[in-house]
Amino acid sequence: MKAVFIHDTFYSRHPESGEVFGFGTFPYELWAERFLPRFQSITVIGREKPFEPQDARTAMRSSGPGVRHVLLANINTPARRIFGSGEATEKIREEVEEADAVIVRGPSELGMIAAQIVKLTMINKTVAIEMSGCAFDHTWHHGSITGKFYAPVKYLRARRMVNNADAVIYVTEKFLQHRYPARGTVANASNVEIEAPSSHILEKRLQRIDETAPLTFGLIGNFGNKLKGLDIALAALTRSMEHLPPFQFRVLGHGPRENESLARLDTPLTDKNDVLNWLDNIDVYLQPSRHEGLPRALIEAMSRACPALGSTAGGIPELLAEENLHRVGDIAALRDQIIRSADKNWRKEQAWRNFQTAQKYTRENLLPIRNKFWDDFADLTRSKLAGEPEHENVAVKI
Repeated sequence: MKAVFIHDTFYSRHPESGEVFGFGTFPYELWAERFLPRFQSITVIGREKPFEPQDARTAMRSSGPGVRHVLLANINTPARRIFGSGEATEKIREEVEEADAVIVRGPSELGMIAAQIVKLTMINKTVAIEMSGCAFDHTWHHGSITGKFYAPVKYLRARRMVNNADAVIYVTEKFLQHRYPARGTVANASNVEIEAPSSHILEKRLQRIDETAPLTFGLIGNFGNKLKGLDIALAALTRSMEHLPPFQFRVLGHGPRENESLARLDTPLTDKNDVLNWLDNIDVYLQPSRHEGLPRALIEAMSRACPALGSTAGGIPELLAEENLHRVGDIAALRDQIIRSADKNWRKEQAWRNFQTAQKYTRENLLPIRNKFWDDFADLTRSKLAGEPEHENVAVKI
Protein backbone atom coordinates (compact mmCIF):
# COMPACT_ATOMS: atom_id res chain seq x y z
CA MET A 1 0.00 0.00 0.00
CA LYS A 2 1.08 3.54 -0.73
CA ALA A 3 0.32 6.61 1.34
CA VAL A 4 0.57 10.32 0.70
CA PHE A 5 1.17 12.74 3.60
CA ILE A 6 0.30 16.39 3.14
CA HIS A 7 1.01 19.49 5.21
CA ASP A 8 2.06 23.10 4.56
CA THR A 9 5.52 22.60 6.06
CA PHE A 10 8.48 24.08 4.17
CA TYR A 11 11.22 21.81 2.84
CA SER A 12 14.39 22.47 0.87
CA ARG A 13 16.14 20.05 -1.50
CA HIS A 14 19.92 19.86 -1.80
CA PRO A 15 20.71 20.62 -5.47
CA GLU A 16 23.44 17.97 -5.69
CA SER A 17 22.61 15.13 -3.29
CA GLY A 18 18.84 15.46 -3.61
CA GLU A 19 18.44 15.20 0.17
CA VAL A 20 15.40 16.99 1.55
CA PHE A 21 15.49 18.99 4.77
CA GLY A 22 12.40 19.98 6.75
CA PHE A 23 11.62 23.13 8.73
CA GLY A 24 9.03 21.65 11.06
CA THR A 25 8.56 18.46 13.02
CA PHE A 26 8.85 16.01 10.12
CA PRO A 27 12.26 14.29 10.23
CA TYR A 28 12.84 10.97 8.48
CA GLU A 29 12.56 9.21 11.84
CA LEU A 30 8.87 10.17 11.97
CA TRP A 31 8.11 8.53 8.63
CA ALA A 32 10.17 5.47 9.57
CA GLU A 33 8.39 4.93 12.88
CA ARG A 34 4.82 5.98 12.18
CA PHE A 35 4.05 5.19 8.55
CA LEU A 36 6.60 2.95 6.82
CA PRO A 37 5.82 -0.07 9.06
CA ARG A 38 2.24 0.19 7.76
CA PHE A 39 2.69 1.38 4.17
CA GLN A 40 5.22 0.29 1.56
CA SER A 41 6.08 3.88 0.69
CA ILE A 42 5.04 7.40 1.53
CA THR A 43 4.98 10.51 -0.64
CA VAL A 44 5.33 13.72 1.36
CA ILE A 45 3.80 16.87 -0.13
CA GLY A 46 4.82 20.27 1.23
CA ARG A 47 5.95 23.75 0.30
CA GLU A 48 9.33 24.43 -1.29
CA LYS A 49 11.96 26.74 0.14
CA PRO A 50 15.16 27.51 -1.79
CA PHE A 51 18.08 25.50 -0.43
CA GLU A 52 20.70 27.37 1.56
CA PRO A 53 24.00 25.83 2.73
CA GLN A 54 23.11 26.13 6.43
CA ASP A 55 19.98 24.01 5.90
CA ALA A 56 22.09 20.85 6.00
CA ARG A 57 23.28 21.85 9.48
CA THR A 58 20.25 23.52 11.08
CA ALA A 59 17.25 21.77 9.50
CA MET A 60 16.19 18.14 9.94
CA ARG A 61 16.79 15.57 7.22
CA SER A 62 13.37 14.42 6.04
CA SER A 63 14.33 12.18 3.11
CA GLY A 64 15.34 8.54 3.23
CA PRO A 65 14.47 5.04 1.98
CA GLY A 66 10.77 4.61 1.23
CA VAL A 67 10.06 8.36 1.34
CA ARG A 68 9.60 10.64 -1.65
CA HIS A 69 9.03 14.40 -1.46
CA VAL A 70 6.92 16.51 -3.82
CA LEU A 71 7.53 20.20 -3.17
CA LEU A 72 5.08 22.83 -4.36
CA ALA A 73 5.05 26.61 -4.59
CA ASN A 74 3.62 28.48 -1.62
CA ILE A 75 -0.11 29.21 -2.08
CA ASN A 76 -0.74 30.41 1.47
CA THR A 77 -1.79 33.93 0.54
CA PRO A 78 -5.29 35.01 -0.58
CA ALA A 79 -4.11 36.01 -4.07
CA ARG A 80 -2.23 32.76 -4.62
CA ARG A 81 -5.17 30.71 -3.37
CA ILE A 82 -7.42 32.38 -5.93
CA PHE A 83 -5.09 32.71 -8.90
CA GLY A 84 -2.14 30.40 -8.30
CA SER A 85 -3.48 27.20 -6.80
CA GLY A 86 -4.38 25.47 -10.07
CA GLU A 87 -0.94 23.97 -10.67
CA ALA A 88 -0.64 22.84 -7.05
CA THR A 89 -4.12 21.29 -7.15
CA GLU A 90 -3.31 19.34 -10.30
CA LYS A 91 -0.07 18.02 -8.83
CA ILE A 92 -1.83 16.99 -5.62
CA ARG A 93 -4.49 15.24 -7.69
CA GLU A 94 -1.83 13.23 -9.53
CA GLU A 95 -0.21 12.09 -6.30
CA VAL A 96 -3.49 11.25 -4.59
CA GLU A 97 -4.55 9.14 -7.58
CA GLU A 98 -1.41 7.02 -7.15
CA ALA A 99 -1.93 6.54 -3.42
CA ASP A 100 -4.13 4.15 -1.46
CA ALA A 101 -4.34 6.34 1.64
CA VAL A 102 -4.26 10.09 2.20
CA ILE A 103 -2.92 11.46 5.48
CA VAL A 104 -3.37 15.16 6.24
CA ARG A 105 -1.75 17.13 9.04
CA GLY A 106 -4.40 19.77 9.49
CA PRO A 107 -5.53 22.32 9.17
CA SER A 108 -3.42 23.07 6.09
CA GLU A 109 -4.22 24.53 2.68
CA LEU A 110 -2.58 21.71 0.73
CA GLY A 111 -4.22 19.13 2.98
CA MET A 112 -7.69 20.56 2.52
CA ILE A 113 -7.21 20.50 -1.26
CA ALA A 114 -6.25 16.82 -1.09
CA ALA A 115 -9.21 15.92 1.13
CA GLN A 116 -11.60 17.73 -1.20
CA ILE A 117 -10.22 15.84 -4.22
CA VAL A 118 -10.84 12.53 -2.45
CA LYS A 119 -14.34 13.58 -1.42
CA LEU A 120 -15.34 14.61 -4.94
CA THR A 121 -13.67 11.99 -7.11
CA MET A 122 -12.12 9.03 -5.28
CA ILE A 123 -14.40 7.42 -2.76
CA ASN A 124 -12.23 4.30 -2.51
CA LYS A 125 -9.36 6.21 -0.89
CA THR A 126 -9.06 6.30 2.88
CA VAL A 127 -8.39 9.65 4.56
CA ALA A 128 -6.90 10.26 7.99
CA ILE A 129 -6.52 13.67 9.60
CA GLU A 130 -3.99 14.59 12.27
CA MET A 131 -5.84 17.60 13.68
CA SER A 132 -3.21 19.80 15.30
CA GLY A 133 -4.72 23.28 15.48
CA CYS A 134 -7.71 25.53 14.89
CA ALA A 135 -8.06 26.88 11.35
CA PHE A 136 -10.08 29.89 12.51
CA ASP A 137 -7.80 31.01 15.34
CA HIS A 138 -4.61 30.62 13.32
CA THR A 139 -5.93 32.65 10.38
CA TRP A 140 -7.80 35.28 12.42
CA HIS A 141 -4.80 36.09 14.60
CA HIS A 142 -2.16 35.95 11.89
CA GLY A 143 -2.11 39.72 11.65
CA SER A 144 -3.64 40.69 8.31
CA ILE A 145 -7.04 42.11 7.37
CA THR A 146 -7.43 39.51 4.63
CA GLY A 147 -6.75 36.82 7.22
CA LYS A 148 -9.75 37.96 9.27
CA PHE A 149 -12.00 37.79 6.19
CA TYR A 150 -10.68 34.34 5.27
CA ALA A 151 -10.80 32.84 8.79
CA PRO A 152 -14.53 31.84 8.70
CA VAL A 153 -14.09 30.29 5.25
CA LYS A 154 -11.06 28.26 6.31
CA TYR A 155 -12.89 27.18 9.47
CA LEU A 156 -15.80 25.77 7.45
CA ARG A 157 -13.45 24.05 5.02
CA ALA A 158 -11.59 22.43 7.92
CA ARG A 159 -14.83 21.28 9.54
CA ARG A 160 -15.92 19.61 6.31
CA MET A 161 -12.54 17.95 5.92
CA VAL A 162 -12.66 16.48 9.42
CA ASN A 163 -16.31 15.48 9.17
CA ASN A 164 -15.71 13.56 5.94
CA ALA A 165 -12.54 11.77 7.07
CA ASP A 166 -12.39 8.04 7.78
CA ALA A 167 -10.25 8.59 10.87
CA VAL A 168 -9.17 11.62 12.92
CA ILE A 169 -6.55 11.84 15.64
CA TYR A 170 -6.64 15.07 17.67
CA VAL A 171 -3.76 16.56 19.66
CA THR A 172 -6.19 17.86 22.31
CA GLU A 173 -8.57 16.05 24.63
CA LYS A 174 -11.58 18.36 24.13
CA PHE A 175 -10.91 21.69 22.38
CA LEU A 176 -10.45 20.62 18.76
CA GLN A 177 -13.00 17.81 19.09
CA HIS A 178 -15.65 20.39 19.99
CA ARG A 179 -14.82 22.74 17.13
CA TYR A 180 -14.15 20.07 14.50
CA PRO A 181 -16.35 17.02 15.19
CA ALA A 182 -15.72 13.81 13.26
CA ARG A 183 -17.94 10.95 12.11
CA GLY A 184 -15.14 8.45 11.55
CA THR A 185 -12.86 6.66 13.97
CA VAL A 186 -11.35 9.10 16.45
CA ALA A 187 -8.56 9.14 19.01
CA ASN A 188 -6.54 11.76 20.82
CA ALA A 189 -2.81 11.78 21.39
CA SER A 190 -0.58 14.82 21.47
CA ASN A 191 2.13 15.12 18.84
CA VAL A 192 4.37 16.29 21.66
CA GLU A 193 6.37 13.35 22.94
CA ILE A 194 8.73 13.63 25.89
CA GLU A 195 10.94 11.12 27.61
CA ALA A 196 9.76 10.27 31.13
CA PRO A 197 11.51 12.90 33.29
CA SER A 198 13.40 11.64 36.33
CA SER A 199 12.69 12.88 39.84
CA HIS A 200 16.03 14.70 40.01
CA ILE A 201 14.63 17.28 37.55
CA LEU A 202 12.00 18.28 40.10
CA GLU A 203 14.56 18.30 42.88
CA LYS A 204 16.87 20.50 40.81
CA ARG A 205 13.99 22.89 40.05
CA LEU A 206 13.02 23.26 43.71
CA GLN A 207 16.64 23.96 44.58
CA ARG A 208 16.78 26.62 41.84
CA ILE A 209 13.66 28.31 43.25
CA ASP A 210 15.34 28.63 46.64
CA GLU A 211 18.58 29.99 45.20
CA THR A 212 17.82 31.92 42.01
CA ALA A 213 18.17 35.65 41.55
CA PRO A 214 17.30 37.45 39.39
CA LEU A 215 13.99 36.00 38.21
CA THR A 216 14.05 34.78 34.61
CA PHE A 217 10.95 34.66 32.40
CA GLY A 218 11.06 32.78 29.11
CA LEU A 219 9.12 32.29 25.89
CA ILE A 220 9.78 30.34 22.70
CA GLY A 221 8.61 32.32 19.68
CA ASN A 222 9.65 34.80 17.01
CA PHE A 223 9.49 38.56 16.76
CA GLY A 224 7.13 39.59 13.98
CA ASN A 225 4.74 36.67 14.55
CA LYS A 226 1.81 37.51 16.80
CA LEU A 227 0.50 33.96 17.17
CA LYS A 228 2.67 33.17 20.22
CA GLY A 229 1.71 36.45 21.93
CA LEU A 230 5.24 37.79 22.35
CA ASP A 231 3.90 41.34 22.20
CA ILE A 232 1.42 40.50 24.99
CA ALA A 233 4.22 39.12 27.18
CA LEU A 234 6.35 42.23 26.61
CA ALA A 235 3.47 44.55 27.49
CA ALA A 236 2.58 42.60 30.66
CA LEU A 237 6.21 42.45 31.81
CA THR A 238 6.65 46.18 31.20
CA ARG A 239 3.62 46.93 33.38
CA SER A 240 4.95 44.57 36.08
CA MET A 241 8.43 46.03 36.45
CA GLU A 242 7.85 48.24 39.49
CA HIS A 243 6.25 45.33 41.38
CA LEU A 244 8.95 42.73 40.67
CA PRO A 245 12.47 42.09 41.90
CA PRO A 246 15.20 42.33 39.22
CA PHE A 247 14.33 40.02 36.31
CA GLN A 248 15.25 39.18 32.75
CA PHE A 249 13.14 38.01 29.83
CA ARG A 250 14.66 35.48 27.44
CA VAL A 251 13.13 34.66 24.07
CA LEU A 252 14.22 31.63 22.07
CA GLY A 253 13.48 32.57 18.47
CA HIS A 254 14.22 34.63 15.40
CA GLY A 255 14.10 38.40 15.03
CA PRO A 256 16.16 41.58 15.04
CA ARG A 257 18.10 41.68 18.30
CA GLU A 258 17.61 45.41 18.64
CA ASN A 259 13.83 45.02 18.38
CA GLU A 260 13.11 44.99 22.10
CA SER A 261 15.44 46.18 24.84
CA LEU A 262 13.49 44.26 27.49
CA ALA A 263 14.01 40.87 25.85
CA ARG A 264 17.21 38.91 25.45
CA LEU A 265 16.91 37.09 22.13
CA ASP A 266 18.59 33.67 22.16
CA THR A 267 19.51 31.89 18.94
CA PRO A 268 17.05 29.08 18.09
CA LEU A 269 18.25 25.60 19.07
CA THR A 270 17.80 22.50 16.93
CA ASP A 271 18.98 19.90 19.44
CA LYS A 272 16.27 18.72 21.84
CA ASN A 273 18.63 18.49 24.79
CA ASP A 274 19.81 22.04 24.21
CA VAL A 275 16.20 23.25 24.36
CA LEU A 276 15.63 21.37 27.62
CA ASN A 277 18.79 22.86 29.10
CA TRP A 278 17.55 26.31 28.06
CA LEU A 279 14.25 25.65 29.84
CA ASP A 280 16.13 24.58 32.97
CA ASN A 281 17.37 28.18 33.20
CA ILE A 282 13.89 29.70 32.99
CA ASP A 283 12.00 30.37 36.24
CA VAL A 284 8.55 31.11 34.76
CA TYR A 285 7.55 30.07 31.24
CA LEU A 286 5.05 32.33 29.42
CA GLN A 287 2.62 31.06 26.78
CA PRO A 288 0.29 34.02 26.02
CA SER A 289 -0.65 32.59 22.61
CA ARG A 290 -3.41 33.80 20.34
CA HIS A 291 -3.55 30.39 18.62
CA GLU A 292 -2.55 26.90 19.71
CA GLY A 293 -3.26 23.25 19.31
CA LEU A 294 -1.44 21.73 22.25
CA PRO A 295 1.82 23.70 22.59
CA ARG A 296 4.98 21.62 22.47
CA ALA A 297 7.12 24.24 24.20
CA LEU A 298 4.75 24.50 27.15
CA ILE A 299 4.67 20.73 27.69
CA GLU A 300 8.45 20.58 27.46
CA ALA A 301 8.71 23.40 30.02
CA MET A 302 6.32 21.56 32.33
CA SER A 303 8.38 18.39 31.97
CA ARG A 304 11.28 20.39 33.44
CA ALA A 305 9.05 21.31 36.41
CA CYS A 306 8.96 24.93 35.21
CA PRO A 307 6.09 27.10 36.54
CA ALA A 308 4.03 28.52 33.67
CA LEU A 309 1.38 31.06 32.77
CA GLY A 310 -0.71 30.87 29.60
CA SER A 311 -3.71 32.07 27.66
CA THR A 312 -6.96 30.21 27.09
CA ALA A 313 -6.07 29.56 23.42
CA GLY A 314 -6.53 26.05 22.07
CA GLY A 315 -5.62 23.22 24.41
CA ILE A 316 -3.65 25.32 26.93
CA PRO A 317 -6.48 25.03 29.52
CA GLU A 318 -5.98 21.25 29.35
CA LEU A 319 -2.45 21.79 30.68
CA LEU A 320 -2.53 24.64 33.22
CA ALA A 321 -4.61 25.34 36.32
CA GLU A 322 -7.40 27.86 35.80
CA GLU A 323 -5.71 30.39 38.10
CA ASN A 324 -2.74 30.49 35.73
CA LEU A 325 -4.79 31.26 32.61
CA HIS A 326 -5.74 34.61 31.09
CA ARG A 327 -8.12 35.36 28.24
CA VAL A 328 -6.37 35.80 24.89
CA GLY A 329 -4.90 39.30 24.78
CA ASP A 330 -5.70 40.18 28.41
CA ILE A 331 -2.50 42.04 29.32
CA ALA A 332 -3.81 43.21 32.70
CA ALA A 333 -4.60 39.66 33.85
CA LEU A 334 -1.22 38.37 32.72
CA ARG A 335 0.45 41.29 34.52
CA ASP A 336 -1.23 40.31 37.78
CA GLN A 337 -0.20 36.66 37.32
CA ILE A 338 3.39 37.65 36.57
CA ILE A 339 3.55 39.70 39.77
CA ARG A 340 2.20 36.72 41.74
CA SER A 341 4.83 34.45 40.18
CA ALA A 342 7.55 36.21 42.15
CA ASP A 343 6.33 34.27 45.19
CA LYS A 344 8.64 31.30 45.74
CA ASN A 345 5.94 29.22 47.41
CA TRP A 346 3.73 29.63 44.36
CA ARG A 347 6.57 28.58 42.09
CA LYS A 348 7.23 25.48 44.20
CA GLU A 349 3.56 24.46 44.03
CA GLN A 350 3.48 24.96 40.27
CA ALA A 351 6.76 23.13 39.76
CA TRP A 352 5.33 20.01 41.40
CA ARG A 353 1.97 20.30 39.59
CA ASN A 354 3.47 20.84 36.14
CA PHE A 355 5.99 18.04 36.57
CA GLN A 356 3.17 15.61 37.40
CA THR A 357 0.90 16.82 34.57
CA ALA A 358 3.67 16.41 32.00
CA GLN A 359 3.83 12.65 32.72
CA LYS A 360 0.69 12.23 30.59
CA TYR A 361 2.70 13.21 27.52
CA THR A 362 5.53 10.73 27.76
CA ARG A 363 6.35 8.47 24.85
CA GLU A 364 5.43 5.47 26.99
CA ASN A 365 1.86 6.73 27.42
CA LEU A 366 1.23 8.11 23.93
CA LEU A 367 2.87 5.56 21.64
CA PRO A 368 0.37 2.70 22.25
CA ILE A 369 -2.57 5.04 21.50
CA ARG A 370 -0.96 6.33 18.32
CA ASN A 371 0.10 2.85 17.18
CA LYS A 372 -3.42 1.49 17.55
CA PHE A 373 -4.87 4.41 15.60
CA TRP A 374 -2.50 3.94 12.67
CA ASP A 375 -2.81 0.13 12.75
CA ASP A 376 -6.59 0.48 12.51
CA PHE A 377 -6.29 3.01 9.69
CA ALA A 378 -3.96 0.71 7.74
CA ASP A 379 -6.40 -2.18 8.25
CA LEU A 380 -9.24 0.02 6.97
CA THR A 381 -7.21 0.92 3.89
CA ARG A 382 -6.56 -2.77 3.21
CA SER A 383 -10.27 -3.55 3.59
CA LYS A 384 -11.25 -0.84 1.13
CA LEU A 385 -8.71 -2.07 -1.41
CA ALA A 386 -10.11 -5.60 -1.02
CA GLY A 387 -13.66 -4.33 -1.41
CA GLU A 388 -14.70 -5.47 2.06
CA PRO A 389 -17.54 -3.76 3.95
CA GLU A 390 -16.39 -0.80 6.03
CA HIS A 391 -15.94 -1.32 9.74
CA GLU A 392 -18.30 0.30 12.19
CA ASN A 393 -17.00 3.68 13.34
CA VAL A 394 -15.31 3.54 16.72
CA ALA A 395 -14.53 6.37 19.09
CA VAL A 396 -11.40 5.78 21.12
CA LYS A 397 -11.54 7.72 24.37
CA ILE A 398 -8.61 8.06 26.74
